[in-house]
Amino acid sequence: MAPGRRLAPAVVAWAVAGVVMLGAWLVLGHVALSSDPADSVCLLRRSIGLACPTCGMTRSLALLARDRPLAALEAHPLGPPFVAETILLWIWWGEVARGRRQAPPASRLGTLMIANAAVFATVWIVRLATGTLPP
Repeated sequence: MAPGRRLAPAVVAWAVAGVVMLGAWLVLGHVALSSDPADSVCLLRRSIGLACPTCGMTRSLALLARDRPLAALEAHPLGPPFVAETILLWIWWGEVARGRRQAPPASRLGTLMIANAAVFATVWIVRLATGTLPP
């Protein structure tokens, strides 16, 4: 970088997000895992005893951080795809921040969020029907 030239705020935000994600990954690798519903971070599960569509995701991510992909899939089948999607979106955001790609229209991001919600709901219904939700 030339002297006196400043980094674009979008590049700084992208870099900070990467550092935060890496830090979260490192912390998840050391989190104590408990299958006791009383220890759950899910308010729905703690209050009415029913696992929500994302129940098991924290455990899945922690297991992935410990290099246990099969156990992670068992904890929540969308854990590994979520990590892959997050990494791809972060890389793509970096390309946008550096001006190598154009930002998508907001409607495309909205469509992605709706698609993710639909996938989580579908997986939750299947897990509910097959009795594979966390206890």
